Amino acid sequence: MNKRTMDFLQKSVNVTQDEFILGREKMGSVDLYVLGIPGREEPLYTLINLKRERHKHKVKLCEVDVVKIEKVIPKGTGGEPAYAMLMLAEIEKHNLSLDASGLLMKFTLYNLEWNTCRLVRKRDRKPLTREMMSEQYEIGKQRLRKILSELVEIVEYRCEGRAYYIKRKYIKKGMGE
Repeated sequence: MNKRTMDFLQKSVNVTQDEFILGREKMGSVDLYVLGIPGREEPLYTLINLKRERHKHKVKLCEVDVVKIEKVIPKGTGGEPAYAMLMLAEIEKHNLSLDASGLLMKFTLYNLEWNTCRLVRKRDRKPLTREMMSEQYEIGKQRLRKILSELVEIVEYRCEGRAYYIKRKYIKKGMGE
């Protein structure tokens, strides 16, 4: 095998020419590979490899050789990175167990809806139920019931929305730089 072809395969160079031309173009999270013959303008084969990063970019294929990448801006943050702060001084007053504090942290990281403090399943934005919590965090139903009863002052269940909410007294949300 030709040394230049070997360098191309090891990603040292982006173009190699022997009996054929191999080319690679990186555009963010998209790789474009082209195979052609010297002297011919149109490539024989074009491959677009989409390595999607979740919720950061939308990739739209307009034509075979054109790739359009749009930045997805999180709603409610004005494009800035979002953060959530737990008010530890308020939470420490309740003397929570390790299980309860861990579950509260998991709720904040993975299930908190930005504008309402509602606990949702991120995949489809449905309100988080006890069964969903039990499945997602691999906790038995009895143990989950005990932990939720310990968190009753912090996490409340509202019948009108049929969902669990973290009280705003215990959590603050904002945008970073």
